[in-house]
Amino acid sequence: MVDKYLALMAAGTIIRILLAPFFGHSWDMYVWIESGGLAARGVNVYEIRELTDFPWGFYAYPPLWLYWLTAVSALATNITTLEIKVALIKAPIILTDILSAILLYRLARLYSLENSKARKITLLFYLNPISILISSVWGMFDSIAVLLTLAASYLLLKKRIIYSGLALALGTAAKIYPSLLLIPFSIYLAAEKKRWRELAYLISSFALGILIAALPYIRSIPAMLDKLLFHFTNIGQFTYWVALSNFSNTSLISLLSITSFILLCLVIVNRCLQYRSESLMFLLYAVNGILLAFLATSSKVNVQYITWVLPFLLLLLTIKPHREMMFNLVAVIILGISFIVSGQFSLALFDLKNLGRITPQTGTPLSSISSVIIVASGIAAGTRFISLLFNILQIRKTSFWNTTRVTVIGLVVIMAVSLSIFPSPKGVTLPYAPLRVGVLSGVEAFFHQEGDMGVPLFKQQFDLTHLAITVSPEIVSNPVHTDFSKNSRFKLTTTEWNDEMMSRLVSRLHENGVKVLLGLYLKSYAYEIHFGYHGYNATWLTQNHPYLTDKEGNIYFQFVLKETNKTYADFFAGNALEIAERMGFDGFYIMGVDWGRGVEIRESIRALLSSLKERNVRYPVFLEIDALTSNNGYSEYFNLADYLVVRTDPWVRRVKENLIGNYTIESFRTALDNVARNALNTSSKVLFTVHTIEVVEGWITPAVELQREVDEFSSVAGVEGYSIYTVSRYIPYMLRVEKPLSPYSP
Repeated sequence: MVDKYLALMAAGTIIRILLAPFFGHSWDMYVWIESGGLAARGVNVYEIRELTDFPWGFYAYPPLWLYWLTAVSALATNITTLEIKVALIKAPIILTDILSAILLYRLARLYSLENSKARKITLLFYLNPISILISSVWGMFDSIAVLLTLAASYLLLKKRIIYSGLALALGTAAKIYPSLLLIPFSIYLAAEKKRWRELAYLISSFALGILIAALPYIRSIPAMLDKLLFHFTNIGQFTYWVALSNFSNTSLISLLSITSFILLCLVIVNRCLQYRSESLMFLLYAVNGILLAFLATSSKVNVQYITWVLPFLLLLLTIKPHREMMFNLVAVIILGISFIVSGQFSLALFDLKNLGRITPQTGTPLSSISSVIIVASGIAAGTRFISLLFNILQIRKTSFWNTTRVTVIGLVVIMAVSLSIFPSPKGVTLPYAPLRVGVLSGVEAFFHQEGDMGVPLFKQQFDLTHLAITVSPEIVSNPVHTDFSKNSRFKLTTTEWNDEMMSRLVSRLHENGVKVLLGLYLKSYAYEIHFGYHGYNATWLTQNHPYLTDKEGNIYFQFVLKETNKTYADFFAGNALEIAERMGFDGFYIMGVDWGRGVEIRESIRALLSSLKERNVRYPVFLEIDALTSNNGYSEYFNLADYLVVRTDPWVRRVKENLIGNYTIESFRTALDNVARNALNTSSKVLFTVHTIEVVEGWITPAVELQREVDEFSSVAGVEGYSIYTVSRYIPYMLRVEKPLSPYSP
């Protein structure tokens, strides 16, 4: 029997070692390698401000893992083989998996489980596909924190309080979550014979351990905290919030999740105190309860977080079998495996050849199905975490929140969301207007540099007359450094899109009958945190010419550029026209203006448009305006801009600014009608906007709502067409341009 047990443990180790060199999460592993390299060269990664070089995430963790990455980078300077370097990075993760299994066995024995059951728990943990996939395929270091939480629990029960606190501190120095266990540990000591002195030892040793672990970065504590707070603003992928975040304000979600967690902690502690006479069981229930409360409520839950609670749940279920809880745990594990496997099929997420990039979806049936599974498994896992929490709480002897009811409710919610998102079989119908413009938040939202660059698929998916490829002002202000990808609001890779590559893309789009506009997002910086960290920083403005911008990123083109003795508007317009001429663009699309700023901003845009018009007789200018907040100031741009694009986004505005105003389709229709009527006697044409999805900001307009908006806004007299915000590979429904039998008539 011993030989069989050891053979299975050895098999788990061999599997990990064989997988480790050849796989790695394409973005996380890139961050590990880059962060280690930077730290080894003496760069403080917590002080780095140019986070837009790490669009899907940057080093936003405590420093313990960073020390290992630094050591690997410093010691492996002569190692050029990527696979060897990846295997070295994963070595402590695999080692801690082994040590966690051994420690779980010893913890099980401490709970008076017989030898055979303790071994069974060990094997269930160590051979679990999730444990293997996270450590050896993904390369995420949660295993280190798991080991240290197990060690802290074991040492606490052995009455080695100071060492327990230090272990918990080291775990927190790897990942933040072990700090949550201070709650059950403290209650355990306080509830059992009021061991106040030992409680003081626990808290003091924890604080001392944190201080020692962070000592090399002690002067960067504020910057470190700023990076760590990223986790409270980002949305995870393995939770129901991933769906709800597309229909609600992110700050509101954060408030709800934090409040819910705090309230649940109080409930859990109160409920677990019924086991006060059984101190071992109290601690086990409380640890599971606190961790599950976080997983059930937090807006930042990813699939690797399963490993946090897995050993503790396996121990509890072995001591006190619970059929429904076991079902929920198995369901979470299956959903986690589905998520990871689908990520590989959909995005080649764990191929080392994609290091530093998230591969665009291919549009194949397998890729589409995998993408649906990713979203569905994440949402379903969120409901399972809630079910597990209710299992722990045992709210009723026969809980209303049993497996069947939660499943049915979950299916109803998913069906309701699906019905609101997905349209009729023919898709969302758009009119065959003379002008049909698509706006990209980044060139990589649809295109790639290989082969046909994705243009045929783009043409097949979108029947557009114009496409705006939007970039930051850096492209125009500092044309020597024209990386169109780095200077966009959304990017998938670290690949540079230079002039030559962009000219090639523009030519391909021209061959397919699409005119290409140079989109100018007029903010000196634009950062968004939702699914990762996206945006840009126009350093030419923010660092070298701060007098041309303000802290909100607004740009003042009417100001004089000191080194040229002419206005920034003249300098900018001249450069923009030169870029358009050189690269074959067909016009300009101006957006991102904060019209609510009033007179100064209107003067700024008027100066820019005037400079463009003085120099430009060839390239049309599209200007996005906000008719609700500009107080009719848009009228001064008639005849300066060829096209006024009226931002008509009632649903998006309600999601993003639901605490500010009540935005209705009727109010936007009235604003659009006013602009169209005032433009009748001018040379300017009017368009409305169609807001489908924005991956950067994390919203999707439900198809039913979108169809209502399109129908209302396209019926306004004098409207020449529309702009779609945004066109990308990720729109979950088909946009169908309906060609009429007779010429288009708004």
